[in-house]
Amino acid sequence: MNTPKPHIRYHELEDAVGQHVQKHFQWEEDEPWSCKKCGRELRFADCVIHPCVKEHGRKPESNEPCSGGGPVRRFALPYCPECEVVPKDIVHTCAFD
Repeated sequence: MNTPKPHIRYHELEDAVGQHVQKHFQWEEDEPWSCKKCGRELRFADCVIHPCVKEHGRKPESNEPCSGGGPVRRFALPYCPECEVVPKDIVHTCAFD
């Protein structure tokens, strides 16, 4: 999975990751996650979500830098080291929802 676009909404990011996982990966109880295509064990990229605020007037689809408050969130973005490019390690997102 490629790193999602900048300024993606939280629910869009969760949906995109969930769809990618269901489509491309498999897991069994007590077994590591693996790629459906090649069978290789997955790796996880450490991603950081920087929340932004709507009051600053920047539109979500803009590539302009934004600012905001709230806690920074971290999550593991799964990827297959054989079939996918290593995702970028930072995701900037805006909480406009």
